[in-house]
Amino acid sequence: MSLRARDLKTFVCGAEEIGLLLGVSERQVRNYAKEGMPQVARGKFDSIACVRWKLAQIAEESTPTGDLSPRDELAIAQRRKVELETAQLRATLLPRDLVTRAMNQVAALVAAQLDSLAPRLAGELADMSDPAEIQAALLREARTTRASIAQAMRELGESVASGQAFEDEEVEDDVEAA
Repeated sequence: MSLRARDLKTFVCGAEEIGLLLGVSERQVRNYAKEGMPQVARGKFDSIACVRWKLAQIAEESTPTGDLSPRDELAIAQRRKVELETAQLRATLLPRDLVTRAMNQVAALVAAQLDSLAPRLAGELADMSDPAEIQAALLREARTTRASIAQAMRELGESVASGQAFEDEEVEDDVEAA
């Protein structure tokens, strides 16, 4: 098939049209021109030649050469960073069910300590008349409660660190399934 010179003019277009054809912005078309994409004149492009040039670029990029381009090295570095961040999150984030169970245990411990506070202190406080003594007794009980909660949290942290908490969770799941 023979094309005459006037027919070829229909294949010449500006940066906007080439951008639409290649699926990139006008700015990227200008960058491509700096990288060697053929131009008929400044800002005028032969669409056939440009498509061929871009296909050659794609083929060149997809051909393994052994040496990585800076863009490929950046992509690999970014992927490794995401993998490291994900691994870090896996080590620091706990399953929702485990956290819920732990919070329920802490709430039950606090409730038990608070509910037993009056019976434990009633007799002792009834014999006291000095406000400083009463305050000291209440403070001692509050510290005992905080120590109990702290100990429970330490034990939970140790069971999570050792993986025991996750094993307990699996056992509970098995029991619930049965």
